[in-house]
Amino acid sequence: MENFGELIKQAIIEQNLTQREVADRIHVSPQTLSAYVNNHRSPSLQCFIDLVDLLGLQDSLFPPNIIEQLDLDRCNKEYYKMLKYEQKKVILVILRYFVQTNQKEAKASIKTN
Repeated sequence: MENFGELIKQAIIEQNLTQREVADRIHVSPQTLSAYVNNHRSPSLQCFIDLVDLLGLQDSLFPPNIIEQLDLDRCNKEYYKMLKYEQKKVILVILRYFVQTNQKEAKASIKTN
């Protein structure tokens, strides 16, 4: 998977938007959005959700079979299937965000050791 900044950049280009337009729509400064695009900063959870929704990144970040890829027991998988779409989206956004954050922190830790 591409990194989140690359996904944002590509989606902005594909939708013929400017970074300023996207920044205005998600209520951040153009400099802050630029930091997200260049992977110098991670968005807050709310900005992450706003970007995913605005740019239509759900399928890029969360392939349809992602729940099968997660290590959940049978009971949790059945519960997950009963959730509404919006609830599933929030859960997956949070999971992906924390996975990416942990990977970034692990890489930084390796560099400092």
